[in-house]
Amino acid sequence: MASIKVAQINLQHKRTATMNLCRIMQTGLASIALVQEPYFRKGQLYLGKLLNPTFTAFSKFGLTNPRKMPRACIVVNNSINACLIPELTTRDICAISVECSVDNVTKKYVYCSAYMPHDESSPTDDFKLVVSYCDTKSFPLIVGSDANAHHVIWGSSDINPRGSSLMEYLCSTALGILNIGNRPTFVCSNREEVLDITLCSNRISHELENWHVSDEVSLSDHSYIFFDHLNFSLNIMKYRNPRTTNWDLYGEILATRFHGFSPTVESPADLDDAVEITNSFIVGAYEEACPLRIVKASRGNPCTVFEKAVFTIKIQ
Repeated sequence: MASIKVAQINLQHKRTATMNLCRIMQTGLASIALVQEPYFRKGQLYLGKLLNPTFTAFSKFGLTNPRKMPRACIVVNNSINACLIPELTTRDICAISVECSVDNVTKKYVYCSAYMPHDESSPTDDFKLVVSYCDTKSFPLIVGSDANAHHVIWGSSDINPRGSSLMEYLCSTALGILNIGNRPTFVCSNREEVLDITLCSNRISHELENWHVSDEVSLSDHSYIFFDHLNFSLNIMKYRNPRTTNWDLYGEILATRFHGFSPTVESPADLDDAVEITNSFIVGAYEEACPLRIVKASRGNPCTVFEKAVFTIKIQ
């Protein structure tokens, strides 16, 4: 059964943790990453050197105050058909729509990365707006969140007011909690706790499997959470590299196709036809001389992979 791997992580604005995320995405450990507290440098979201379009980072770009940079971001493999939902995306919420085809039927999901600040209400009004939006449009919702809230239902050691308030709200929605067990998602020198939760619409809970807190090194005080989204397959990405074009073959193909080609042009329609045929000869020759190649994940050590990390930032 086809599936994609999804990661959830709070990077705590750390460059080293961001480098590690690049490694995880490049080596295929995740195709979608629901990120909280991404790393910004000089007011810009930093995800390594931006080269070829293999990944896209979605967030609330355009904020000018360096002290109020976005705290939610989603990184997506470009083999996945995804786009930002700008009316839902704020500093602490990033929401994207994702489409996939299963048995010739197109399905649409909403993926959301949510950061819930400890000094604001739990849940936030922005998060409630995402839930309401999906309910209204009947879109299934998948959420990765640093909730900054305790509740034994998702494995915390106790229940605090924020957790109680969030749990009361969740009980009024059609969202279920994917967390299993009580392994801490946050560990520092003096405490450990389950602060990160994964939510989804109850009607698609059977599509999300293998939820677990990972042993994968995160270089953050938060641990990676991984799960699989079933019935979801990546498109095969292909591209042409003009630098590898066989220009000798290109010339031979053009010479063959244009041999004897001498159109008679007596009207604008004749000119249009001649231009169309000429264009088809040129494009066809180029496509044969520069065949499509399949995009492959980079290989190498983590540092090399990071330095060659391939990202495109889609600005709202």
